[in-house]
This record gives sequence, C-alpha cells and structure tokens, in this order.
Amino acid sequence: MLIQRARAGRTITYGELTREITAIRFDPHDPAFHAMLYEISVAEDQDGRGLLSALVVRAPDASEGANQPGDGFWGCAEECGRDVSNRERCWIEEVTRVFREQAQ
Repeated sequence: MLIQRARAGRTITYGELTREITAIRFDPHDPAFHAMLYEISVAEDQDGRGLLSALVVRAPDASEGANQPGDGFWGCAEECGRDVSNRERCWIEEVTRVFREQAQ
C-alpha cells in the first residue's frame, strides 16, 4: 500500500493505512503498528529508497500535527542520519525522495 501511494505521489493517514492492512488488525495508535512502520522505513532506507513511513500522516482533523508524520517518524529519521532540526524541511525532502525513488 505504501509503495502504491508513493508511485501515485500521495500520502496516507495512519487510520487509512490500518484499514488497508487486512492480514492483521492494527489500531492507528498501536505500538506494534508503529514498530512495523519503523522496520519498513529502516529496510527501505538501507536499500536506498528513503524512509517510506514519511508518507504516513496524521488525519487532517487531528488536533495537533495534521497532515504531518507522528513522533515516531522523527526518531526514525534521526536514527537514520537525517537532520531533523527543521522538521518541515526534513519531511518534505524525505517525501520527495520517496516519491522519486518509487517512480523509477
């Protein structure tokens, strides 16, 4: 689902993604769900395709950080060597990278 979204140049909310996953049930706030996103991002980054979880964002009606990734993304990004001092710039650069890599 995330690769399809990347190829389409679109983000997805945490809630939308959990509804799309049918092999196992996740809640958008489930620590196991966030651990899975972390593992996917690290693996994709190691293969040179960027942090795929950058495409997963909070819902537009979220009280805080709407249409932005959650806190777990920033920890993963920093662990993978990204400069997160300017979060918006970091996120935009990562989304752009993921879109570009998946379009090839």
